Amino acid sequence: MQSVVVTGAAQGLGLGIASRSLDDGFGVVMVDVNGEELEKARQQLETKGVVRTLLGDVALKATHEEAADMAEDIGQLAGWVNNAGYNIVAPIHEIDQETYERGMSVVFGGVFWGTSGAVARMLGTGGGSIVNMSSIQALVALPSFPAYSAAKGAIISARCRCDGGCGCSPRRRRP
Repeated sequence: MQSVVVTGAAQGLGLGIASRSLDDGFGVVMVDVNGEELEKARQQLETKGVVRTLLGDVALKATHEEAADMAEDIGQLAGWVNNAGYNIVAPIHEIDQETYERGMSVVFGGVFWGTSGAVARMLGTGGGSIVNMSSIQALVALPSFPAYSAAKGAIISARCRCDGGCGCSPRRRRP
């Protein structure tokens, strides 16, 4: 069995991605900071296949390492979806440093550390797929979201296309 890690998986789009991954036959590691919603999601999906949950903060590299270990316990890590988010809402002249730093560490840092850990594991097994969620706000900023827009823009700028630019080789498409 192959496995997939989904961050921000307790609700919304992340929950939908986890559900679809199970429908497609993957084992899933669901990562979220909301323990109550994560448990509800696990109960909702556990009849579909192999589901593991990790209560963790995606801003921390260690959370991604633990998620990757859990995924490899299920089977080969074949997919990683960096979906976790955090609303950084304040005009640029009103945002406080704590809100800014927390938001950047979740929105961009979570994607950075997730991609880093996934690439490191996938290089040794022939590849896989990594999906990094960004936003239209990466390109068109709204007045009260300059830090959020910057973090989403950083995701686009730092993407790893596996075309040799990040040290990995292109994945061969399945027939």
